[in-house]
Amino acid sequence: MAPDPKVAIAIPYGGGAIEYLRSACESLTRQNHAAWTAVVIDDSLNPAEEVAELVRSWAQPRISYKRHQAPHGIGNAWNACIEAADTELFCLLHADDELEPDYLRTMVDLAQAYPEASLYFCGATIIDEDGLERFSLPDRVKDVIRTREEPIILNGSSAVERLIVGNFIMCPTAMYRLSRVAGLRFSDRHRFVLDLRFNLGILFEGGLIVGTQRKAYRYRRHAAQATAQLSSTGDRFEEELELFREIRELASARGWDRVASAARTRAIFRIHAALARKWKYVFA
Repeated sequence: MAPDPKVAIAIPYGGGAIEYLRSACESLTRQNHAAWTAVVIDDSLNPAEEVAELVRSWAQPRISYKRHQAPHGIGNAWNACIEAADTELFCLLHADDELEPDYLRTMVDLAQAYPEASLYFCGATIIDEDGLERFSLPDRVKDVIRTREEPIILNGSSAVERLIVGNFIMCPTAMYRLSRVAGLRFSDRHRFVLDLRFNLGILFEGGLIVGTQRKAYRYRRHAAQATAQLSSTGDRFEEELELFREIRELASARGWDRVASAARTRAIFRIHAALARKWKYVFA
C-alpha cells in the first residue's frame, strides 16, 4: 500500500491574538492524518519573540518558524507560503482559525480521488472569539448557493458564473496542488478579493476545482479580522468592482456571454451597495 501523501501547511501570521495562533497550531497536532509539516510565516510589522517561542514550545521539527521579510501584506505573505511549500499538496491555515481533526484526511481523500484538480475545498463551521459555534447569515447564504451536490465539481464558464453570483468557496479551507497552480500568484494589490481572483484564474486557465460539503474547518469571525475591517470601511466594494470589470473583459474576449452578464450585474449591485453605505455614513 502506498504511503499517505505528505501535506505542507503554512500559517501566515500578520499580528493579532497569540492565543488564536496557539489554537490553530494545536488543531494541527490533533489531525488523524499524520503525514504533514507546518511553518508559521511571521508577516507582522513588529515581530514579537513570543511568536517564535510559541512555535519552539511544541518541541517537534514538524512545526517551524520563519520570518517573512518585506514587502509585507496579505498577498505577499500568501505567496511566500506557496514558495515555502516543498510538497505537492499544501494548505494555508489562517492564524485565527482551527482545523477539525479530520481536515487533512478529508482533503487528502479528495486529492487522491481527483488528482487532476488544482484546488480542493470543504465546508466550515463558524466560531466566535471564544471558539464557540455561532450563526452567520452571510455564511448561511453561501451554504444555500453552494447547492447540495457531493462532490462539488467546478470547471469551465459555468463554474466562473457560479462563483461570480456567490463565492461559496471558503478561502482558508482550500488545499492546493502545487504542480497545477505553480504559475499563479495571489494579487499583492488586494486585501479582500485576492482568493476569488486566484480561484477564477484557475478556472480561466482550464483548471478543475473540487469540493466537499463536509465541514472540516473552523472559521473564526471576529471584529479584528481583515474581512470585517474591509467590510466596515467599504474598501471591499471597490476591490469587487475592479475584479468584476476584469472578469467581464476576459469573459467577453472568450465569448462567455453569461459570465460577462453575471459580472456586469454583480458590478451594478456592488455600486448600489457602496452608495448605500456611503450615504449611511453621511447621515449617521
